[in-house]
Amino acid sequence: MTGMDGKLDYSQPPIHSYSLYSDFYWYEIGDVICIGDKEKQYYCFPKGMKDIVAKTRLATEELYKITKVS
Repeated sequence: MTGMDGKLDYSQPPIHSYSLYSDFYWYEIGDVICIGDKEKQYYCFPKGMKDIVAKTRLATEELYKITKVS
């Protein structure tokens, strides 16, 4: 995940997360994706990307399954 004009650059291996928290129109702010670990959490509000929240959650689960099997 990158954002904030390059000030944020976070990644984690697929095996570290079976899924991620996502919600639609979260507290009337907008769609949200939450990613992180036990030490930090990032809440991302994608702008101008239709269906990206649902697609990101599905992709996370599939990447985990692929990694788990390998």
